[in-house]
Amino acid sequence: MARPVAEPKKARPASARQIYKSQQASVQPQPPVALQTPGDPPVKVQRAERPAVPVIARPTVPQSASTVSPTPSQDALLAPRPDDTMAEPQGRIRVSTKVLVLHSSSPRRTASLVCLDVDESVLLLGTAQMTILRGSATSACARLTRNSPTLRLHASSLQPIVPLTALPGSSSAPALSVQSELSERGYKLPESDEAIRRASTVVLFEDLNDGSRGIEQLARSAGILSSRSIWSTQPYAQKATYEFVSLDDIAQNSLSLLELSATWSSALERLHTGTSDIGLRVMIEGGKRVGKSTLMKLAVNRLLEKHASVAVLDTDMGQSEMTSPGQISLTICTLPLIGSAFTRSTRPVRSHFLGALSPRTDAAHYIACLSDLMRCYTRLGSMPLVVNTQGWTKGLGAELQSALCDLVEPSMFIRFSSAESRDHFEGPAAEMAQRDYVTIEPIADDIAARSLSAADLRTLNLMSDLQRRWQPDGMVNWNYNEPIVATPPFLVPYSAGEASVNQIFIADAEIAPAHGLRLLDASLVGLIVSDEPIEDAGELFLTGMPDPSRSHCIGLGVIRAIDGSQLLLQLVTSIPPEDLERCQTLVRGSELALPLIGMIDWRNVSHDGDLDSGGLTGPYLTVAGSTGLGGTKRRVRRNLMRASQR
Repeated sequence: MARPVAEPKKARPASARQIYKSQQASVQPQPPVALQTPGDPPVKVQRAERPAVPVIARPTVPQSASTVSPTPSQDALLAPRPDDTMAEPQGRIRVSTKVLVLHSSSPRRTASLVCLDVDESVLLLGTAQMTILRGSATSACARLTRNSPTLRLHASSLQPIVPLTALPGSSSAPALSVQSELSERGYKLPESDEAIRRASTVVLFEDLNDGSRGIEQLARSAGILSSRSIWSTQPYAQKATYEFVSLDDIAQNSLSLLELSATWSSALERLHTGTSDIGLRVMIEGGKRVGKSTLMKLAVNRLLEKHASVAVLDTDMGQSEMTSPGQISLTICTLPLIGSAFTRSTRPVRSHFLGALSPRTDAAHYIACLSDLMRCYTRLGSMPLVVNTQGWTKGLGAELQSALCDLVEPSMFIRFSSAESRDHFEGPAAEMAQRDYVTIEPIADDIAARSLSAADLRTLNLMSDLQRRWQPDGMVNWNYNEPIVATPPFLVPYSAGEASVNQIFIADAEIAPAHGLRLLDASLVGLIVSDEPIEDAGELFLTGMPDPSRSHCIGLGVIRAIDGSQLLLQLVTSIPPEDLERCQTLVRGSELALPLIGMIDWRNVSHDGDLDSGGLTGPYLTVAGSTGLGGTKRRVRRNLMRASQR
């Protein structure tokens, strides 16, 4: 009797460890750049000289971006073109076409002056500096007025396009005042000011050249992007760093538009009007890819309308919004959050490096770090708190969410009603959450489908952090012209005594001290500053993690090479030298690793980013992987858990 043919099992999605399986690169120590002779006192952290290897110039690519195509008279009002007009569906936004192109001769530059009527919107793609010259407007639930500071906008195609919509109200500045401010900025005024006089809101957009646009070439080299552009719909036809798009452009270029549903709008309105307590604490919970990070940013922007500052507790290690991956943090926001995580310019008040993509590797340490961040929040005074949680809502993840709820004691609880979520809050935490409990639907399926995978977003976020350059005024620029392999490293002395680094923690591993340097070489590490003087433990390499109540993380770094004879680490990091000198502890995580794109000079990659089969070679780098017994990366079996826990 023939047996029935069993149905094939459905393929499970790739885990985080499987995603990183291709990153089996081994980097050997490079010759030291600067040496410390025996008997000399420990040297301070210093920047090494540029390596002797010639740096290949970056290919010249036409700059992207710009404004609406001008009419023959660029100083005059740009009338709507026939191909820009469209019959907008009922309830959709009205996109403005009233754009004035301004010119400045010293220095030579152009800008755009957008004139908006009430409830009229403008859609921008690219990087720009935005200043409200008259009236008020709203973008991503943030209310912007003439008194608001100039904002840096990073509107990429990797996230929904956020409309800037004019709000009703009397004009706060006459046409003469607007023209006067434009003259002070050096722009030549248009011949006619009819559009300025009639507009309810006038907004000035200027080019923003902060280096953030360079991440597009990195993403192409890593295979994250193919023909899709991050910053423009026509990358080779624009001259400015931004462009205005229409609803037709969004449909034709497979972009998405951020439109809030009724439940989202109701929940955000309740934040603004429903609760007037100074100690408001909002907790956002839901499964993966439902829109938690988007809602978190909208909630912060809405609260900033009533409060000078808002605290954000980011507990999602795998998809950190306020810091690099592998960290949980507490951040104080004073400006609206508009943009992707790889364009952020905020520094956390306190953060902890766990070096993993999920708290399952050390749940107890994860809770200890959360407790320390909540203690830090209570010392900051009374300000609203928004908590962004992880997407792991089953099994151990549900228990961790319940423990977090007990620590936060939220006064408002927003939960996504997805199929992955279930009722798991019990006891005092549930009673606290029921004080103000809101259920909303997940983000639109088409928006979630257009977004990148978690691994790709994590790569962009991590590489952005390593290429970031802090300016003396606190602003952030990016330098993608210089990959990690071409960046001069810091020389950091290490030993178990009085050197700059005297403790190196290896998470979730039992490593013999003799093999510690081999494991540390070419790895991603957390830079830890101790709140109290470190007691001499007598050993350089320690297992486990540092005490979160006595230390905190200030950033990430890459151990590029190690000089074992002179006890020097070659460290590449975006942390300023004055902050790096305070670092005495390094932590190597158990899961977080440097992406393969960070180990090569990606400026030379001309193919579509197939790093594993593209024949790429580099110094001290093997892409094909090792062979032989024990040559491959060890895998952790997760199929021993129950189905409800996976």
